[in-house]
Amino acid sequence: MTTLRKTNVLAVVAVLVAGLTLLPRNAQANWAGESGEVGECDATGGNITDNKDVYFFYDDISQEYRDAITSVRTDLINPTALQSYYALDGLTAQTDVVLHDRFYTDFCEDFMPAPWTSNGFSNTMGMASCTALVASNGRCDQQHARISNYYLEAWGPSGDVGMTCHEVGHTLGLRHRSGTAYCMTTAIPPGVAYTAHDQAHFAANWSTEPASTN
Repeated sequence: MTTLRKTNVLAVVAVLVAGLTLLPRNAQANWAGESGEVGECDATGGNITDNKDVYFFYDDISQEYRDAITSVRTDLINPTALQSYYALDGLTAQTDVVLHDRFYTDFCEDFMPAPWTSNGFSNTMGMASCTALVASNGRCDQQHARISNYYLEAWGPSGDVGMTCHEVGHTLGLRHRSGTAYCMTTAIPPGVAYTAHDQAHFAANWSTEPASTN
């Protein structure tokens, strides 16, 4: 989940975001692992995807969001041990990540530490959640990433890529980390890259994995 205020009020962010850790404590500090509650309004912190081929479905998203996810998939995911694809068959059980946007006002607000943004500059900008765990290994079979259109309208292409990188990063198993140049930061807008440490997590988990059968 991304519940953020502008960069110059990170002290407030620490109060708003449950379990926020600004500085990694060890090599696995920003890796979410294979556990978490299941449900679109539950806090998972992100879970590792069930295979190295990640299939995305775009649920009637804006052109800004489409452009941003194209950039994230092409420039940030595909050069790593993971590979991303568009789910040509539509939303099926094999879809790994479903992307949503809208002018949210009330979705999951009973669960969130702050209401959805109404201006793109404060409160909840986006969230990611696992909706189906794989029983055999506890990894996530399908996740949903949501970004508010208020945010997408406020920050322009670079900001859109940063937030998309951030929420998709959660679906790939990454948690928040420090460093405003990188997208898993809690700053607004986020940076537009995964750290070398993030990419090492991908490699450690996927470089020896076979391709999926999706």
